[in-house]
Amino acid sequence: SSSAAIGVAFIEAALALLGDNSHTQSDKALMAVDIEHKFMHMPCGVLDQMACANGVDGKAILLDCRSLEISPVSLPATTNVVVMNTMVHRQLTGSGYADRRHESESAAEILGIPALRDATLEMVNAKAEELGDIRFRRARHVVTEDQRTLDMVAALEKNDLQAAGELLNQSHVSLRDDYEVSCKELDIMSELAQSFSGCYGARMMGGGFGGCAVALVQAGAVNDFVAFMDQGYQDKTGIEAEFYVCSPAAGSSVLKL
Repeated sequence: SSSAAIGVAFIEAALALLGDNSHTQSDKALMAVDIEHKFMHMPCGVLDQMACANGVDGKAILLDCRSLEISPVSLPATTNVVVMNTMVHRQLTGSGYADRRHESESAAEILGIPALRDATLEMVNAKAEELGDIRFRRARHVVTEDQRTLDMVAALEKNDLQAAGELLNQSHVSLRDDYEVSCKELDIMSELAQSFSGCYGARMMGGGFGGCAVALVQAGAVNDFVAFMDQGYQDKTGIEAEFYVCSPAAGSSVLKL
């Protein structure tokens, strides 16, 4: 999300200097997406930019990427989100990210729908032979990941952290095996986190091929978790990772001094 954050910050600063108060936070996010598409030639979605521009203090957000509707979702106070940087550099413009998007769009065409969010798992399974192995697995990932996202909202609303953690774990498996955007270090980081008793679940995050994983951890166990992960990841990879204990914060704004 680093380029998304920079893009949104640039838009905020430019509009403030112009004295332009006519744009919503979602407008600013979409402008930052345009930067990625037109200048970076990166066919990204809107998730990162919308999170940067429209974050809600103390809440996770459920984003409908079609309507851009945002629904705040409470995170239990007894948990922390820990971001774990594998230190494996990634550059999505040179990775398989664009290929995954093309494969997903191609699968939607075969299914006769506007986008894979309109598919069901039954539809995907019924067209497995026509889709072929790669497009079938890409479609299966998207359809099941959409459902996991909705299930995560339900789990958090019920404060069912065991279910929330299991959804994170399932998501990593799907990203690794069906969407194939993980890497050895992300797998090691996620699996190591999942083995810690105070961690509910963990998965890779972002566009994949390196970068960070994320874990949902008992608040009282965070320090022990970070120490465990720091040593364990170094032992397995020889790489010194970075860890960030996070709390959800409000989206972008301009502070005039």
